[in-house]
Amino acid sequence: MEKQQAQQTDRVDDSLHGHDERVEDAEPVQHVHLKTIVLLIAIVTEYAVQVFHIVGAGFLGSSVTAIVGGSNKSTWLVSTMSISAACLGPPVSQAADFWGRRWFVIILSSFGCIGCIIVSRSNSIGMAIAGQAVSALSQGAQPVIHAIASEILPRKYRPIAQASTNSAATLGGILGLLVGGALTLNNPAGFRTFWYITAGAYGLSTLVVFALYHPPARELQQKYTTREKLAQLDWVGYFLLITGLVLFSFSLTSAMSVYPWRSAQILAPLITGSLLLVGFAVYEWKFTRTGMLHHDLFKRGRNFAIAELCILAEGISFFAANNYFGFEVAVLYDQDQFHAGLYYTVAWFSLLISTWIAGVYCSRSKTIRLPTALAFISFTLFNALMASLTPANGRKNILGYAPFLGLGLGTALNALVVVAQLSTPPELISITTGLMIATRSFGGTIALSIYTAVFSDQLSSELPAKVAAATIPLGFDTSNLGQLLGALTSGNTTAISQVPGVSPSILQAAGAGVKEAYSLGFRYVWVTAAAFAALAVIGASFLIDPTAEFNAHIDAPIETEEELSRGGIAEKLHHHHHHHESHA
Repeated sequence: MEKQQAQQTDRVDDSLHGHDERVEDAEPVQHVHLKTIVLLIAIVTEYAVQVFHIVGAGFLGSSVTAIVGGSNKSTWLVSTMSISAACLGPPVSQAADFWGRRWFVIILSSFGCIGCIIVSRSNSIGMAIAGQAVSALSQGAQPVIHAIASEILPRKYRPIAQASTNSAATLGGILGLLVGGALTLNNPAGFRTFWYITAGAYGLSTLVVFALYHPPARELQQKYTTREKLAQLDWVGYFLLITGLVLFSFSLTSAMSVYPWRSAQILAPLITGSLLLVGFAVYEWKFTRTGMLHHDLFKRGRNFAIAELCILAEGISFFAANNYFGFEVAVLYDQDQFHAGLYYTVAWFSLLISTWIAGVYCSRSKTIRLPTALAFISFTLFNALMASLTPANGRKNILGYAPFLGLGLGTALNALVVVAQLSTPPELISITTGLMIATRSFGGTIALSIYTAVFSDQLSSELPAKVAAATIPLGFDTSNLGQLLGALTSGNTTAISQVPGVSPSILQAAGAGVKEAYSLGFRYVWVTAAAFAALAVIGASFLIDPTAEFNAHIDAPIETEEELSRGGIAEKLHHHHHHHESHA
């Protein structure tokens, strides 16, 4: 029964959208000029800097803690950023509809610059995390950047707009790995230079947006007074979401290394945060229609809800690779940080290619469902292949596995953001994108705690067993096993040489045992990630292609009506398309 109703709703929607499509040619043709393209480049560069920063923060965590200490808190260098993106995305997106996008991008990006300077000067882990928390405010601008890129171009070019955003992010990621790795090669203190460079990049990109982005005032900006705008914001929703997410994420991140799972320090914020998030869902469902989860977002069929679930799974899958890919290459195959990063860039290069292929394909075929399903099949395959790695095999295989990660990332991010934007009302594009980015970041936060728990659990049981099995047959005294394990896991060569009864052959056997234990820990991380990706394949197959929405309409042009009516960059394409249709 429900299925029939859904199909009827879809048919009604399609007929409505089909009507829009027929009217499209009656509307004046809107052309894009160089002014819009230059702004698009400036906006996506801002995003590239953010990814440069977040990839570097994950990659250089061990370099930072080697200098300032506090290795058990290094996860917070990245967690502050994912928590900030999840918390700030929806409120900033909603406010940007009332006050315009410009100042939100400029002010939040400025915090990126300030925070990076603090990290570069830090002399304790607390100061480094505080600096990251300040710079993490820049993550609040992420959904606004995605929205600007989409709304300044014709709707049929949305996948191309998202491809440009993703390819900029990819270049930022590749540069983050290469620059971060090169600066800290045999010199952990090089992390300071990395954060100085990031501060400069934030500063420069913010100035460029300040100079180039002067959009005309939107209808909502002029329609309401400041007091009316403030009254329309979802203050109860913000309170429940932000406090709930911060407490929930704090407990998950701290449970990884700082406090035991069953301690009051973990359970109190975990339970409180969970209750607040449930309260947020109930409030948005029953007590308001126009909050962050605006009810109109769900009126045009099931696509938005499915896109949310899929991007949650994408966030969970991506953070497995982001945190464990380089780590595994370094541990199993004795690679330094820089060369482990080089292996990871293979995935980013394939992302760069796949996001453009996906963008052009979605734009031309006007389909989303097939590319999204293929993206998650690719994610599942990548995680399954990574789970098969052992210390004895796979070093060369990794280069063949990594492109499947890039293919999944490039296609899924592009298609999911586009299908969400085209399946919701145009005036809600900002909050639509904000919720998508927040959900992805929330998925990442959950993922980090799940993977750390799985990995640590395996390692704590397998490490003593594997090292004992490798060394005791060679005559090593079991009473010294604890000391040997401590020395091996710290990587301190002096401490290893001081363990009684250690010979080169015992040390070699112990090293092989450590690698075997680690490979089992990694395997369970990849299996967990594969399970989430496989679920998303099923979800993606229920998407409905918003074919009629791929039209020539521009939702928020930065050019005047007069400029848009003049022939522009896409003029020849349009005439060719028009000519072809008239003959058809």
